[in-house]
Amino acid sequence: MYNALIIDDEKHVRQAISFLGMWNENGINPPFEATDGQSALDFMEQTPVDIVLVDIKMPVMNGMQFLEAATHRFPKAKYIIISGFNDFEYAKKAIRFQIMDYLLKPVSETELNHCLENAVKQLNDELELTRANPLGDLINLFCSRDSGGSHCAIASIRTGKPVPEDFSWDSENIRLLSSLLADHGAAGEEYMLRMDQPWLLIAGIFTAGGHHSASLSPGALSLYAADHMGQAMEAFCRRTGVVTLTGIGSFAPASAATLKESSRTAALITSRMNLYAAAPIVSADFEMYASRIPVSLSSSRELLRRALGKWDEKYFRSLLDQYFETQRGKSLITAEALKHNAMELLIIMQNFSQENFIEKYQEILPSSIEAEEEAAITGIRSFTDYFCSLFRELSFRAEGSAQLTVSEILQEIKTYIEVNYAREITLTFFSEKYHLTKEYLSKQFKEKYGYGIYEYLLSFRMQRAGELLVTSSMKIQEISDRVGYTDTNYFSKAFKTYYSMSPKEYRQKKPS
Repeated sequence: MYNALIIDDEKHVRQAISFLGMWNENGINPPFEATDGQSALDFMEQTPVDIVLVDIKMPVMNGMQFLEAATHRFPKAKYIIISGFNDFEYAKKAIRFQIMDYLLKPVSETELNHCLENAVKQLNDELELTRANPLGDLINLFCSRDSGGSHCAIASIRTGKPVPEDFSWDSENIRLLSSLLADHGAAGEEYMLRMDQPWLLIAGIFTAGGHHSASLSPGALSLYAADHMGQAMEAFCRRTGVVTLTGIGSFAPASAATLKESSRTAALITSRMNLYAAAPIVSADFEMYASRIPVSLSSSRELLRRALGKWDEKYFRSLLDQYFETQRGKSLITAEALKHNAMELLIIMQNFSQENFIEKYQEILPSSIEAEEEAAITGIRSFTDYFCSLFRELSFRAEGSAQLTVSEILQEIKTYIEVNYAREITLTFFSEKYHLTKEYLSKQFKEKYGYGIYEYLLSFRMQRAGELLVTSSMKIQEISDRVGYTDTNYFSKAFKTYYSMSPKEYRQKKPS
C-alpha cells in the first residue's frame, strides 16, 4: 500500500479530498494531512510518502516553496497541485518542479481519482522497473561484500551494427564473454555480466583489496580495465563476428550512489560511440564523449512535413535514407544520436497531426521515446522501419479525421462554457473531445479571446452571479449553486477576489 499526504490550510478542503478519494481501491492507505509546507516536510522526514496533494497558497511555507524543497529531497514522490482559479498562473510556474498534475478547486471526484490512478500506475511501473533492473542486482552484490580497499565500476556493453542474423546475447555467448574477460583480466579483478536489453549487457567490475590493483588510483584502474576489456572484446569479435562498444564508468568504493553514477557515465560513453564502427571500441574516457552533441534532423524538417502532407511514404523513407547516408559518412551514427533524432521526428509528426486534427493520433504516436521505443530503434534500418510504420498508421487515421478548424473548435469551447457554466468543466474534457493537448487548447483560446479557458469560465460565472445578486432575491447559497459552486464559502472567496467585495456588499450596492 502507498502513503498519501494532503497539504492544505483549509480543513474543509482536506476533508473533501479525503472523502472523495478512492484510496483503498487504488492501493493507498487513508491519507495523512498537513496544514502547511513546513509541517509537511517535517512529516515526510519521518514517514515515507508516495503521493502528495498540495495547495499553492498556505501560511508559513506556501506550496511553491514546499515543492522546491520537497522535489529535491523526495524526488520519487508524485506531486499533485490543488489550485484555485486565481492560482492558475502559480500552477503553471510549478511545472518546472515536474509535478504530475493539478486539480482545480472545488476538487472533482472524477478528476481526483483519475489523478490517483495515474500516480499509482507510475509508482507501480517504477517499482517493476526497479525489480527488473539488473544493475540493482550488481549493486546489492557488491555492497554486501566485506571488501575493504576494493573498488568497483559498471561497464555498458552493446552490440554495434550490423549484427549477424543468428547472434543474440544468449547464455552461451554471455558465458563465452565472461570466460574471455576472466582470461584477460588482472589478478584480483572479477567481471560479472548481467543482461539488460537484447542488444545490451552491463558488467560489474570488482577489484578486490589486498591485490596489486588496490594500490592504484581510480583513474589508473579505469585505464587497466579498458585495456583488459579491449583484449577480451577483440577475442570475442574474432570468435563471433560481433563488434561491441563498451563504456566504463568511474571506479570507487562500493555504494549504491557511486555505482549508479558509474553506470550513468558508462551508458553515456557507450551511447555516443559510432554504432557502425569496424572494430570493437572500449573507452573509459568520459571527457572525450561528454562533449559530443548529437546531429539534428532540423535541416530536413520542412521536407519531412511535406512528405507527411502528401502522405507519400516512399518520399518519407527516401528522406530518412538520405539523411543517414550523410551521417554515416561522417561516423556520426551513435545510439544517443538515434534517440535524439527519434525524438525530433516524433515531435514533427505529433505537431503535424495536431495541426491537421488527425483524430486520436495519440493512440498511434508515443508521447516520448522511452525504453519500449528505444528497443525498437537500435540501428538505421530499424529506425526507418519504425517511423514508416507510424507514418502508415497515421495516413489511415487521417482519412477519417474530422476537419474542424482551430477557430471553430475555440468557438465551440466558448459556447459550451456559456451554456454549461453551472456544470463541472475541465480542460481534460475538451482535450479528449477534440484530441488536442490541454496546453495547446489553453494557449490558442487565450490568443483568440484574451482569457485562458479557466479564466473565461471564472469570469463568466462571476458575471452571472453578479447579475443574479442584482436582479433576483435568491439566497447567496442558491446563487452559488446556480453558477457551479457547491461550497458557498469558496464561492464567496472567489467572488470577493474577483469584485473586491463580498456578495452581500455587492447586492447592497445595487441601484435602487
